[in-house]
Amino acid sequence: MIWMPAWLFALLAAAFVLYTDDYVIAGILPELAGDLGVSEGQAGQLITVFSLSVALAAPIAAVVLARAERRRLFSLALLVFIAANVAAAITPPVTHH
Repeated sequence: MIWMPAWLFALLAAAFVLYTDDYVIAGILPELAGDLGVSEGQAGQLITVFSLSVALAAPIAAVVLARAERRRLFSLALLVFIAANVAAAITPPVTHH
């Protein structure tokens, strides 16, 4: 049996959560569109705009943060991710009149 160091397992688990989170949205697109009161196509466009903004910002962030300590940077990014998900979970649903 191959043993991994604890830090490597934690990194693997965090990467799995971060990267699979992006794919969950496809499964809930109809519910997301309904909650936002928009068509599924419009909700899909919102996701596309988000993905494009991440794709454009990532290289810039890589250059700007090149000298940052990796452990601190990853920890901060993970904390922001957790805070955003907690905020999304406790936000009351939108009601349409």
